[in-house]
Amino acid sequence: MKLAEPKYIYVLFIVGAVLLLARAMSSIAVENSALFYVGLPFLISFALFHLVPRAEGDAVIASYPRHLRDATIIMLATSGILQEGFLCVLFFMPIYYIILSATYLVLWNEERKRRKSDINTFGIAVPLLLLATSIEGVTPHTSFDRTHSLSQTVVTDASIAEIKANLAIPLDFPKADTAFLSIFPKPIASYAGSLQEGDVHTLDFVYKKWVVTNAKRGTFKLRIDEVSDKRVRTSVVENTAYFSAYMNIDGTQIDFESLANGQTKITLTLHYERILDPAWYFDPLQRLAMQQSADYLMTHIILREETV
Repeated sequence: MKLAEPKYIYVLFIVGAVLLLARAMSSIAVENSALFYVGLPFLISFALFHLVPRAEGDAVIASYPRHLRDATIIMLATSGILQEGFLCVLFFMPIYYIILSATYLVLWNEERKRRKSDINTFGIAVPLLLLATSIEGVTPHTSFDRTHSLSQTVVTDASIAEIKANLAIPLDFPKADTAFLSIFPKPIASYAGSLQEGDVHTLDFVYKKWVVTNAKRGTFKLRIDEVSDKRVRTSVVENTAYFSAYMNIDGTQIDFESLANGQTKITLTLHYERILDPAWYFDPLQRLAMQQSADYLMTHIILREETV
């Protein structure tokens, strides 16, 4: 297909409009809200449906894949110009296609109704619904709870002294245990002096936004706030790593309990704050990431078990 075909002129026009809207949202600090992740896909789908020419009588089964194809071109072109990383694109794609598909199917259904002279309800119902869901995160009053804690408990034969010794040495990060966790870049270096109150453990990250290039460097610093035979508690004092754009990690707490049979019960608790909206989409994703991270930390950092 030639770029000069009329419909691709419309696609380029939509790319430009989306870029302007994205810049405007960034300037007023709402680029992490549902206005960006729900409102923009709705507008893209709406514009594609009404601006890009379709064959007369084109069936939904034929035009829907083309609709998604053009929307994907818009997303990738916009992301490239805005220099978004592969993680942003990867996790934006599902919600993008959900909103695109819902909007397209409603528009197509309303168009079919109009051809049959049925009542057109799209003009009021769907825009109101999208407006209601798009304002999440725009103000504190339109946001759901962002702070969360997640705990993981295991019983081990290791003593409390052995566990604390594991925590005192520089961290080593073997291969992730799950496909989901393996998507995220691991630290390239770690520094730990000891396990004394006031010590700061440091992790260095390099995130290659375009998989092999466009590297973003960052640091994650964890201060030891409390060390006892009952717990080790930490707080984050610096976080410029790539994931700071998606969530704030506030700290960790590791509780120890000596059992009567000589074993030790360990409970790891992670405290974090969601940055992105809508909650219905990003909360489950981040909870999954933190759950798998807790499993990973428990296995490979706290207990220092070998990777299979």
